[in-house]
Amino acid sequence: MGVAGLPLSAAGGPLLAAAPSALTITAMEVFTVKVNRRGNWIFVRLKTDRGLTGLGEASHGGRDTEMETALGGFFELIRGRSPFEIEAYRQRGRAKANAGGRLAATAFSALEQAQWDLAGRALGAPVHALLGGKLRDELLLYANINRATDVDRSPAAFADNARRAVAEGFRAVKAAPFDDFPRLEAAREKLEEFAALGIARVEAIRRAIGPEVELLIDVHSHFDRARSIDVARRLEPLRLYWYEEPVRPTQVEDTAAIRAAIPQRLAGGE
Repeated sequence: MGVAGLPLSAAGGPLLAAAPSALTITAMEVFTVKVNRRGNWIFVRLKTDRGLTGLGEASHGGRDTEMETALGGFFELIRGRSPFEIEAYRQRGRAKANAGGRLAATAFSALEQAQWDLAGRALGAPVHALLGGKLRDELLLYANINRATDVDRSPAAFADNARRAVAEGFRAVKAAPFDDFPRLEAAREKLEEFAALGIARVEAIRRAIGPEVELLIDVHSHFDRARSIDVARRLEPLRLYWYEEPVRPTQVEDTAAIRAAIPQRLAGGE
């Protein structure tokens, strides 16, 4: 066994022979992976004086240039420090992350991810061993078809993309069929029109994938409490694996009320 009971490296000893404090973060790189008009994937890589690197993800927190700036600000909290000082990093950066909205929170998280990756690599151990150990050998995967249905958002297009995901081997499909839902201040008739359209998209997906493939629906906080419950009940015959974030995650009382009112699994905010 290696450091603190962790596995040994292939060479017969822990990858980090010296004390964790001897490993120092020296630089940061930011990579943008082009996706489509809705946004790109953004990854950050931390470098150290021992040649080890660690990766984190900072996608969808804001515009690419804004994210690079935010990452640079949080990087100053860890430059010249050990990647094992994760709790200290949290304490130094938490107030800034909380005050800066999604952009800051995403950047803050990405650099923490990269530090965990560095710690695991340094010790020759998977990160789950540092967080208390794994609980399972496999994870269920789903295909998120929402970006694939970015331009043509007809029920037929959702169905086609879901059918393609199943053909590729996925046994679960996720979509966000209410992303074009109007603001809640809109006329009642317009709200019902788009609620019905979203439900029609979900119905089309279920018909396309059949009853055995799992179906996950993300509402992206577009509803209020009453609309959340109403739509969930109308979706019951479609046997959702989960119904995700119908209201903002900060609306705790509404979320609890929705959960109490519907039979299907409710997924919380990210």
